[in-house]
Amino acid sequence: MGFNDFASFREEIESSFSNVVKSQDAFLAIDYKLSIFYLNAVAERYFKKKKAQLIGRALTVSLPKEWPVAVYNVVQTNVVEKRPFEIKYYSALANQWINLSGSPFENYFRFTFRSIDHKQAVKAELRNHIRWEYPT
Repeated sequence: MGFNDFASFREEIESSFSNVVKSQDAFLAIDYKLSIFYLNAVAERYFKKKKAQLIGRALTVSLPKEWPVAVYNVVQTNVVEKRPFEIKYYSALANQWINLSGSPFENYFRFTFRSIDHKQAVKAELRNHIRWEYPT
């Protein structure tokens, strides 16, 4: 994929997902060969790398240690199969719990990394469990 292709995808993402791109969440887009072609400024801070270090490079080369192996396996499987997914994991890089969601599109796959408050997540799971066990 050439630079013009990346630039075209970047423009498409910026216009189609301007609310996501400008959000407080880290946002990353890759092609189906697992190469990064877009990330927002929040993702640069999250991964502690500049766009120039990541754009056009494979996930395995650019971000080899940022995701636990099990998370990377989920990411890779769902990208290859073009399936949406959502996974929660502890990020040693960010030193916090992350909700990672992925969505397939025709020419790319989008990831959103959202910081979650672990205590709030546990409370929500308990509330859902109680509702399921003891319906009103």
